[in-house]
Amino acid sequence: TLDRFMRTRSIHTSELDLSSIGISAPLHHPRPLSSASSFTTASRACSPGPDDGLISRSGMALMRSVSSASLASTPVVPTYPECSAKYYMRNTKVTWDFSAPSGGGAVMSCSGDNVVFFSRGDRVHYKNIATGEEVGQLLRLREGDGDLRVLKCAPGGDLLAVGTSTGLIQLWDIKARKKVVSWMHKKTVSAMAWNGDGGILTIGGEKGTIRHYDTRIGLKNISGMKEQARKVTRHQGCITVLEWNVDGRIWASGDSSGTVYCWDGNGKERVPLDVGEFVQRRKKMQHGGAISALAFCPWQPRLLATGDVEGVMQLWNVNPLNQHSNATTPGKLELGVPITSIHFSPHCKEILTTHSCKLSPSSPSNSAITNNNTPTNLTNTNTRTRTTRTTSTRTTPNPLNTNAPLSLPWPCQTPPNAIVIHAYPSLRHVTTLIPSLSVSSSSSSHSQSQSPSQTPGEEEGGDSAKEAIVGSVMNGAGTRIVVANGEGKMGVVEVWAKRKEVKRVPSFLGATIR
Repeated sequence: TLDRFMRTRSIHTSELDLSSIGISAPLHHPRPLSSASSFTTASRACSPGPDDGLISRSGMALMRSVSSASLASTPVVPTYPECSAKYYMRNTKVTWDFSAPSGGGAVMSCSGDNVVFFSRGDRVHYKNIATGEEVGQLLRLREGDGDLRVLKCAPGGDLLAVGTSTGLIQLWDIKARKKVVSWMHKKTVSAMAWNGDGGILTIGGEKGTIRHYDTRIGLKNISGMKEQARKVTRHQGCITVLEWNVDGRIWASGDSSGTVYCWDGNGKERVPLDVGEFVQRRKKMQHGGAISALAFCPWQPRLLATGDVEGVMQLWNVNPLNQHSNATTPGKLELGVPITSIHFSPHCKEILTTHSCKLSPSSPSNSAITNNNTPTNLTNTNTRTRTTRTTSTRTTPNPLNTNAPLSLPWPCQTPPNAIVIHAYPSLRHVTTLIPSLSVSSSSSSHSQSQSPSQTPGEEEGGDSAKEAIVGSVMNGAGTRIVVANGEGKMGVVEVWAKRKEVKRVPSFLGATIR
């Protein structure tokens, strides 16, 4: 009678007959257990081996465990801060005209009160982009003063510095709208920068010479200021960009040969700081093209971004005590389109670059990130090492045609005449915008018929040089930029929102119970 009842057996034992349910039983070759093993024969039989399958209660299916490799292949959705340009960057309808100087580019600057100063021939005009008031005139150069070259507003102050092709320097009171002082610089002015407190004015010339003027002395004694001016002669090319960091302890200079030097701001600048990446056993900050943009980070004062006319942006940790390379990792973006300006967001960890229209033939069409800890010779573009990430297509709205999305892969192609946002420190692409400073009826209809595969800013038979971004400045609040193009148009672009300050409420735990 006992044979009528079925024995209850484990599904993991080799005695189970799987042929009744249509599954062939796996072959097992029992292996002897070592004397050091803590497993018993019974426990080893109940542990699934590499060829064992877990059978469901119905006995009709096999299940496989999920491997870590399949989990790693799941795409990661990037996250952005609340004030990111991903949500706020857009064109505005605020535009006006300007005229570029004879040397090209854009002569413009913005004060802390959101007043933009720009050139119109031999005159300097201004516009308050916060109040929307009409354009006004500040000054007009005389016949022998030369052409306008540089305008630079002092940070946190009321002074505007004006530099001309003859070496004339003028300081104007912004609020009083009057000239305060003027003097003659040795050579043609090619770049200017104020230090953190707005007292020292650094001026670079076409011959590579840099001088520091203490304007606090110059307001009372011009000859004494010129006698005490410190001179720096290290560059071999024309000074193209000068920049001080936010605390005034470091300043950087870039020239037309692609060389960047960083200097100590305390006055001991006979020799530049020993920073850069190793080139022939010496640290050097060298680009393959002329330096077109420098920017220090406001929330990390020793972080410097450098850009050139070949579309290469590099990041540096300006720390002379670091015996290794000062290039960050990742530290290079080869965007393929000339860079005209770089801005760090003061509200979130994002970097903005503006680009002109001409593609460099020696630069790659796609952006790539390079590990700069490896010594490379930046003067030879064919020997640069690049680490390119896996391409994954993303879709963002097309600024020229809302019905045609702009597909940007990673690494993404940088369109000409564009504003591009990069995340820090990953340097991943965040968003791209084509400024619409002047849209005629014909170009508007052309944009609506533009195919999704066509790169924004590229018009059939059109002259994209007119739409090229030749420069930009950031407003005092760090939320907008003013861009200028080759057609003589300026416009305001919304970029970031202000970071919300967290209100601290005193906790009831800290209260004293009486």
